[in-house]
Amino acid sequence: MIEEYVRLASANIVHRKVRSSLTIIGIVIGVASIVALVLISQGLENAIREQFEEFGTDKIFVLPANYQGETSTAELNVDDVRALETVSELDYVIPMFAQQAIMEYKDDTISHYLVSWPSDRTDQLVEDFAIKTEEGRWFTSDSDQIVLGSLVPEDLFEDEVRINNRIVIQGKKFTVVGILESVGNPTDDAQIYMPLAVMRDLYDDQESVSFIQAKAKAGADVNRVAEKMEDRLSRIRSEESFDVSTFEQFLEQLDEILGVVQGVLVGIATIALVVGAVGIANSMYTSVRERTRDIGIMKSVGATNANILTVFLLESAIIGLIGGLVGIAFGAMISFGLVEVAKSAGFDLFKIVLDPILIVFTLVFAMGVGMVSGALPARQAAEMKPVEAMRKK
Repeated sequence: MIEEYVRLASANIVHRKVRSSLTIIGIVIGVASIVALVLISQGLENAIREQFEEFGTDKIFVLPANYQGETSTAELNVDDVRALETVSELDYVIPMFAQQAIMEYKDDTISHYLVSWPSDRTDQLVEDFAIKTEEGRWFTSDSDQIVLGSLVPEDLFEDEVRINNRIVIQGKKFTVVGILESVGNPTDDAQIYMPLAVMRDLYDDQESVSFIQAKAKAGADVNRVAEKMEDRLSRIRSEESFDVSTFEQFLEQLDEILGVVQGVLVGIATIALVVGAVGIANSMYTSVRERTRDIGIMKSVGATNANILTVFLLESAIIGLIGGLVGIAFGAMISFGLVEVAKSAGFDLFKIVLDPILIVFTLVFAMGVGMVSGALPARQAAEMKPVEAMRKK
């Protein structure tokens, strides 16, 4: 019996091709928007989680208060590093020093950001963070050598920079000994690195520390180690002047931010789906009015209210299903297309995976929207009196 209902509902949709197509487009737009936004936000979260898992969750960072990437309202120093080195649960404590610098290469002069760390800790950092060189090597001694992020050679200066070329930084010549592989985002890929001791001499600053990177020993509770670090630092400076953060905390903050952003974006996209639902309801009401005599004939030959209701509900559900299928396809195409655009712009930070659960949920949701939208018109059709229905033209 259900096959007959589906055949009849499908025939009615095909019979009204133009109206059905326009109605389906409304659902397609809403579903495609939601699917694309969900896939992109999940892809970003997947990529970040993948990087964090690769780095390991045993890393702990100490940042100045209100640290904003390159600036802060406070400053750490070597005394903070010495204090943290007394925490027995830490495998290492590495000070990082960063400054803006004036750089010259051939006829080009720019201002750019420099990052440094102790040269004898390079092997540890490279291993822990899987930082690979595309060409050349890392610096392993306190010499006038620098390593460039993947975007620097072609994008920073007018002329391309190559291995063994010299760049003048703050009036001093440095040799390029390495160029890194891309890590997927323009900020990190545009970095320039040099040994800490060399950079301190360059700026005549032997005390300042921009941020501190530490690693907990194997088996240690990272959160408890972070608390111990906070306690140790609070003995020598104000608690408001620094922040101690773990990867787990970063992930929690990321989940909260992405959750809010995803909710807002999906909410906006849902408006399009509501418009599509209104379109289904309008189409079904029109269909009921046009098929009044057909409904009367069906009832006169024995069709029950339940039969009529089922036919119209199935019709609206099929419209929702088709809109859902096409919308999922378009949403996936949009998200993968945006990923390629982002890659061409230097943002390789999306790991999009088509989740079967998302596909099934979206299809069921689209069918549900269709059935809810068609419920009132279907009920109106089911409650028609046979004689009155057959009288109407």
